[in-house]
Amino acid sequence: MSNYSRVQDNLDCVADDFEHEVEVNDNENDAATIVTGGNKRKKSSSSKPPLPRKKMAPRPTVWQHFTRVPNDHTKCKCNYCGQEFECGTVGYGTSTLRTHNRERCQKFKDLQKSQTTLTQDVGSDEVVARGFSQEACRWATVKMIVLDELPFSVVENPGFRHFCSVAAPRYLLPSRRTISRDTLEMYLEEKAKLKSLLAGNKQRVSLTTDIWTSITTASYMVITAHFIDRDWNLHRKIISFNTVNDHSSETIGKQLEKCLIDWGIKRVFTVTVDNASPNEGALRYLIDRVKT
Repeated sequence: MSNYSRVQDNLDCVADDFEHEVEVNDNENDAATIVTGGNKRKKSSSSKPPLPRKKMAPRPTVWQHFTRVPNDHTKCKCNYCGQEFECGTVGYGTSTLRTHNRERCQKFKDLQKSQTTLTQDVGSDEVVARGFSQEACRWATVKMIVLDELPFSVVENPGFRHFCSVAAPRYLLPSRRTISRDTLEMYLEEKAKLKSLLAGNKQRVSLTTDIWTSITTASYMVITAHFIDRDWNLHRKIISFNTVNDHSSETIGKQLEKCLIDWGIKRVFTVTVDNASPNEGALRYLIDRVKT
């Protein structure tokens, strides 16, 4: 027998022995189980590690008030009134849902009025029951900005938004444009109240005024009213803060006259100014105008 025939016979014997010792079973995941000498080991169908799961973006707070329709995920319904809206993933935002929840859903408004919590006013020991109100939160935000002299953009800062999400999760924060409009509206309301108080108060009003120049060389004239009400409480209110072109006596006098006409003040007790020379001419002008 030639050497080639001996080698071929040896290869055939090795192949027969290997077929008896090795079993390959396909499982449901298309992975092979190799049995060799009584030991089993699982062979993965892919040698690449699985990709990390993509981090999901946080859902808007408006979804706390809406639920997707089970049989149609392109629509959602309000948790309070049941009205359905389009909410597909493409071409649909959450502005419609926010508007409905904030302004149009009457059942949500009634629920806010009925739910009350015990709170304590700042500077008072009295505990009162209050319900959640979106409008009251907006006015409180405007009042905070005015009292603390904060910029309108504070409502868009991440820190303030995080605080509101923890302290008042149902409060839908307005934009800085909305806050600026609310600030002007609050100013007009407070001005009307002060006008009514001055009209009902029969005592005289004292005025103080001064001109301040900013670093941009712009001049501002401020007028403050001092008066005592019927309960003998002293009030001090800024009734004018406007820019002026110059510091002349005519400009100061006309600005005082314009302020008195705007507020309907007819009974002036005193006007206090500094010792600048233009103030003498301004007061003479004002005295002549008040007499007429």
